[in-house]
Amino acid sequence: ESFLLPPAFQGRYHLFARADATSMVFENNSEANNAAESPQLFDVTPKPYADLVVNAVNVPGTGMSGQPITVVGSVANQGIGVTDSSLSNDVVSLARDPEGGQILLSLGVFDHFGALAPGAGYERSAEVVLPNGISGTFYVVVVTGSPYEFIYTTNNRRVSGPVSVTFTPPPDLVVTDIAAPTQAESGSKINVGW
Repeated sequence: ESFLLPPAFQGRYHLFARADATSMVFENNSEANNAAESPQLFDVTPKPYADLVVNAVNVPGTGMSGQPITVVGSVANQGIGVTDSSLSNDVVSLARDPEGGQILLSLGVFDHFGALAPGAGYERSAEVVLPNGISGTFYVVVVTGSPYEFIYTTNNRRVSGPVSVTFTPPPDLVVTDIAAPTQAESGSKINVGW
């Protein structure tokens, strides 16, 4: 049989076939084997999909608060189609936990221009600045996305290894000298130096 699927119908399905669906054939109570399921899932998509995956995220093992670190990552398309957009973006965030669930803040969004064919990918390097006033162990999370990926959106992120961040003491600005006249006339300008 050939079936025409309705417009905008998409998803992942189980496909079944059933013999004697209306119970017209006498089988003497032997109908338990009248149905079977296809061994593979049945995917319906409106077009070939991309499947972007973050393959790697590399960061230095140490950093200092308020200072830059370099994040190197790679993204690949392991789907069956070319990305349907020539623009995708990678979001780099800082997390408190190794699973990347407790996001502290975003460190930047980096655009990638150009469509990715199946099997193609790119590597990028970005300098991001760690926030001021932090210390301890943190993790960098990279999330990619934007094109149509059907149901394959759960592998769009990767968490780096730990980054041990040392607190950078803030500057302590001090006014060391003030030079001003000892007398002034109201309503007139005076020169002040410091």
